[in-house]
Amino acid sequence: MLGASPSQAQAASYTVRQCDPAYTTDHEFVYPYVARSDAFFDVNKCSQFASLGLHAQPFKTVGTEDGNSYIMWAPEGTRFSRWKASFQGGAGSSNGVLLWARACYDFWCTEAWSDLFFGYEDWSAPKERQWTGSSAVTLKVQMICTGWAGPGGCALGRYPPGLVMYAPEVGVDDLYAPDPPKATGGSLLGGGWKRGTQTLALSARDTGGGVSETEIKVGGVTGAVRRPGCAGPVYGPRGPAWTRLRPCPTQDSAEVPVNLSGVADGPRPVEVTSRDPAGQATSAQAQTVLVDNTPPGAPAGAAVDGGEGWRRHNSFAVHWENPAQQHAPIAAVHWRLCPLHGGTCASGRKPGGDISRLEDLAVTSAGENELTLWLEDEAGNQDPGRARRLRLRLDNEPPDLAFLAQDPADPLKLVVSARDSLSGLADGEIEMRRLGDASWHPVEARVEGSQLVGSIDDERFPDGSYQLRARARDAAGNEASTDRREDGASMAVRLPLRVATRMRVGVPRTRRRHGRRVLLLSPSARVAFGRHVRLRGTLRNPDGQPIDDATIYVLSKTAGSIEDLAAAGLVHTDERGRFSYVAKASRNRLLRFRYPGSRRIRSQTRDVSLAVPAKSTIRASDHSLLVGDAVAFAGRLLTGPVPRGGKLMEVQAFFRGRWRTISTVRSSSRGRWRFEYRFGGTRGTVRYRFRLRIPFEAGYPFATGGSRPTSVSVRGP
Repeated sequence: MLGASPSQAQAASYTVRQCDPAYTTDHEFVYPYVARSDAFFDVNKCSQFASLGLHAQPFKTVGTEDGNSYIMWAPEGTRFSRWKASFQGGAGSSNGVLLWARACYDFWCTEAWSDLFFGYEDWSAPKERQWTGSSAVTLKVQMICTGWAGPGGCALGRYPPGLVMYAPEVGVDDLYAPDPPKATGGSLLGGGWKRGTQTLALSARDTGGGVSETEIKVGGVTGAVRRPGCAGPVYGPRGPAWTRLRPCPTQDSAEVPVNLSGVADGPRPVEVTSRDPAGQATSAQAQTVLVDNTPPGAPAGAAVDGGEGWRRHNSFAVHWENPAQQHAPIAAVHWRLCPLHGGTCASGRKPGGDISRLEDLAVTSAGENELTLWLEDEAGNQDPGRARRLRLRLDNEPPDLAFLAQDPADPLKLVVSARDSLSGLADGEIEMRRLGDASWHPVEARVEGSQLVGSIDDERFPDGSYQLRARARDAAGNEASTDRREDGASMAVRLPLRVATRMRVGVPRTRRRHGRRVLLLSPSARVAFGRHVRLRGTLRNPDGQPIDDATIYVLSKTAGSIEDLAAAGLVHTDERGRFSYVAKASRNRLLRFRYPGSRRIRSQTRDVSLAVPAKSTIRASDHSLLVGDAVAFAGRLLTGPVPRGGKLMEVQAFFRGRWRTISTVRSSSRGRWRFEYRFGGTRGTVRYRFRLRIPFEAGYPFATGGSRPTSVSVRGP
């Protein structure tokens, strides 16, 4: 508790002004005793003329010691040290009436005294009189018959005596400083960290002029000044003054709000000081309070568990990191949760030391909601302006699905309406199965806004009737499926959905049938290396009607290879649906003719294979030999590129009615080869034929081929 023993202080003074409209029309002079009230009376004209008057009735005769007076007494614990006023008096010299003002050291002003003035003189105009001393307890203004005019008393004639005092000013010495103030309660000294405005219950006491104010300082900063109901000070034309002899109550108790907003953060001393009207001050023993007026910073790294994406369950958790606190630690978190586009908000506060997580948050309505988080410390500091904002998104309704009517201009296109007003369509799939089958097959589909759009590949599936179904999910994970159109009918289609096409393409061949020449298109042909071959084709509908001005793409790759088809060219059909393409026999080739179709016309694809035989030169070193001689055959591959390790080939000779392999030979990487053969066992002259056979080999893009034959004559015994 704040408090200490009372302290004795040297007297200090304060000024009191009364009976002066500039300060107060009140006064504390009393009219305690009147001898011969039928002859003497007082007049209070403080409100009009700032005066108090002592007067007598005309034509009265009064005895010695008869008269009237005004008396003022110093309150307990005080004394008078100064008295100043203006006086006006008269008619006292002719009838023995004494006009008298004095300061006394006893209660009734009968013993020790000090005159302010004393006499029988007349004042036609007010004259200022002043007394300065100390320790007076009574001030007295008196009009009294002294018997100076004769033993019969004082005869008050036509013009009776009178004494008027104007605007008295009194100096009061206060003999005691206030008692040390005491703290009797309130929140300021209740322990823990404090901020803003706190309360302190006080009790103050002063024996003299009373308690004029009690000041509370925290950390050297004035947090509150308690001023009870005092009479002044009034700041008039003659300077400040109090308007009562004891201006303030001798005891004051109150619960005072203490403003800590200007106090620096940290442990700070609390100083409580009481003052009296004379300016005397007494302080209580200081105590310490923990002050923190700074709100915590914004939560750092605030995030929603699982991210800010859409959810289908109304339960959210968030986490954050608390900022470093220099003084009061984090004690609670405040939150406000509002629909982003208007609606009812929810808010709350969750206490917890160094709290860094909120769980089980629920939004008030589905859709996008904004969560605002801000922190509170143990002192109660919080600032919504230092908040973090997060988005909580709830969508607990699945999309509404239905197949839309197909567009005759684009019969392959499938459109599924997927209305979802909140999170929106995220993904989905479309499937189809042939009637009577158990297996469902996926249909390529994509999301376009609020629709799931797919396309049936009518080249992939055989003709027939098919059922379709769709399944879609929104961004929150809500899923729905349907096999119905908008009108509720089952979604089914019959393939083909587009106009069918027929394509014929190949190498033209002429045959006779039934005595007529017929043009046939062969899908495969053997073409000599380096030659050009013209391929012909037609594109028609099932009724044989030509499809004119259609673009047909030509793709090519090495036959039998795993390489991808590459664009080789394109052709256009004429008005009869015909087209042609010239290909060069540079290697074994697969040519693919692709008509991509259109939204209403079905695509078509045909392949043509071109086999190009390998080719080599051959020559003999001598064409006429004797038995026992050797001949050298040599040549070069004309079809390349040649494999890096060379090409394996067969040297053949024609005997016994057919070509027979007599040896193998491998070319160089540049395609050159050489082979020697020695003749023996020949009788007579024999002509031999030789050739080179080049078999098909993986990695060598040519069909089996060879060289032209060459001859050698051998003569034996």
